[in-house]
Amino acid sequence: MAAGCSLSGVSSTSSSPVARADPRTRSARWTRRLRCDQSFDKLRTNGCVVDPFIFNPTPFVVSLSNHTRDRAEIADLMARYLFAMDYHDADAYAECFTVDGVLDYAMGTLEGREAIRAEAMVFRDKIAQVFKDWQGKPAKLRHLVHQKAIRIEGDRAWNTGLWWEMTNGGPEGRPATPSFGTYEDELLRVDGRWLFKRRKIYNEFLAGRESGAVNPVLAMNAA
Repeated sequence: MAAGCSLSGVSSTSSSPVARADPRTRSARWTRRLRCDQSFDKLRTNGCVVDPFIFNPTPFVVSLSNHTRDRAEIADLMARYLFAMDYHDADAYAECFTVDGVLDYAMGTLEGREAIRAEAMVFRDKIAQVFKDWQGKPAKLRHLVHQKAIRIEGDRAWNTGLWWEMTNGGPEGRPATPSFGTYEDELLRVDGRWLFKRRKIYNEFLAGRESGAVNPVLAMNAA
């Protein structure tokens, strides 16, 4: 948006009061005045005068925009984590964690990114011992994440989400769903990137790893 532009019909350099729009013509006037393709959260940084009757970029709007972006970045982290796991990319998997990150899962608790990287390098062999296809060969796994409850406070965040996995372990290679559970995560923003500070994986099919009978979101809210 060019310097001196205005959404109220008044130049940003003018001292004249901002006139309010007639409600009957408000939409047309708004369309006519919005002459630049810029997102709302940039309006106040481009020297523009904004009619509060038409649009009021309050701190709440800015906060909501940041929250939405943070949620999207956290969801992206979860997708990268699952792709790295399913395609046996140990480096990409480890980079989803902070340097001192913790992974608590069915086969043990790992502390530190390098320990997580080393474990990820042998995931394929360990999984092959557990999941087989209909011919007895190592099954192909694909993990998915469904609903996510995310709490964000500054550079810290918490997530409780449902996961499940599909394999080709059904009759004649048809899809099977051998397990599902929940993720309980603590996340940290480091140098502008969201990473897992701690991830605990619950599995409803393994004794001692079940999520329990109480809504897990309550624990996240109390953290």
